[in-house]
Amino acid sequence: MKNDLENRQTSQNLTEIEKQEANFSEDVIQDFTPETVNKFEENTTPKKNNYFNITTSILAILCLVFFASTAFLTVDKLWPAEINRRSASTKEEILNIIQTKYNGTVSTSQEQADGELAGLVSSLNDPYSQFIPKDKIADFQNGLNEKYSGIGIRFNRDGSRVFVTQIFTGGPASQSGILVGDELLKVEDKDVKNLSNDELGTAIRGKENSSVNITISSSGVEKALNLVRKNVQVDLVSLEVRDDVGIINIASFGDTSATKMGEVAAQVKNNPKIKKLVLDLRSNTGGLLDQSLQIASYFLAENSLFVKEAYKSDSKEEKTVKVENSLQDYPIIVATDSSTASASEILAAALRDDRNVKLVCQKSYGKGVVQQIFTLRSGDLLKVTIAEWITPAGNKINGKGLSPDIAVEIDKNSLDKAVEEVNKL
Repeated sequence: MKNDLENRQTSQNLTEIEKQEANFSEDVIQDFTPETVNKFEENTTPKKNNYFNITTSILAILCLVFFASTAFLTVDKLWPAEINRRSASTKEEILNIIQTKYNGTVSTSQEQADGELAGLVSSLNDPYSQFIPKDKIADFQNGLNEKYSGIGIRFNRDGSRVFVTQIFTGGPASQSGILVGDELLKVEDKDVKNLSNDELGTAIRGKENSSVNITISSSGVEKALNLVRKNVQVDLVSLEVRDDVGIINIASFGDTSATKMGEVAAQVKNNPKIKKLVLDLRSNTGGLLDQSLQIASYFLAENSLFVKEAYKSDSKEEKTVKVENSLQDYPIIVATDSSTASASEILAAALRDDRNVKLVCQKSYGKGVVQQIFTLRSGDLLKVTIAEWITPAGNKINGKGLSPDIAVEIDKNSLDKAVEEVNKL
């Protein structure tokens, strides 16, 4: 009985399978066209193709590993025997590549060491902190004291345009007919629009008796000039008299600026013709704080707050001192421009905050931080930002600048406007 039942179940199962196979065969046959037949045939050997593809992939990977290893070994052979790439530092790798591949003059080991230190300071992302190698100290000091070889001009930028704002008497520029207000277009075929102020200044300056080609626009007429550079010693503080107005120009707060200011103050006091003053701080990029403080003492009452210094952990107030030939009783106007920066901005701000003195011309640069110069054991210098300046009225100027009370376009002789304004006082 049992065997008969199993045989009948098996027979029924086979019948169902046969029916399914028959139905499947009919469905498949109905869908077959010449195109589907070809596709079906292509797909009937997947195991063979997969096996072939896997074998090919393995061979490709083995070849890649082999050639990569060979390439690595080949590159390694380019390195000197004393350099092991697997243990060399990134610095050693860079130096080796420079020595073996760099297509140019390779810097000396001392220059490379200085570059590392400069890079360390530049990592602060502070435009005012600076490493100064000992062989560059003289240039730094000469810049502070306005000693250089050039053509004897000062310039200022209005957006992408650059204008001559001052011409030094007896310099190459004054002898060539360049005028205040002329636009500087090119230096040695380089468009000034593509140069920063520092790059432009470097391009204009150079060795004494060397020549420089510049292109200017004067009253709309373009002129190409070839000028021979001469040594220039700008008077750090100078006096010009126009009728009853004394114009005091402070070029920079260098080592002897306060001493020069004392001489100029005596000239003013001894000239009964002078009734009013214009303090010209245009293009004055700053300098030494102590010199600026002493000069401020000629225009402010003794013990007046000059500036507050906010340090990392404390603060300090700088106050004016007693001086001979004080000029605090003279009506005064201050002229500034976009190159008026740092200590000159502090001086301008102190006069405005303390005496309500008006600022004329253009907005100042906006450098309101203090740097201290440290002499390193190596003889190099480190100039690093140590504090922020706050004006007597409690204002910060860093990144903001001082907006003028009376604005003047840069391509005009803004000093004339300052004289006009002081005559109204």
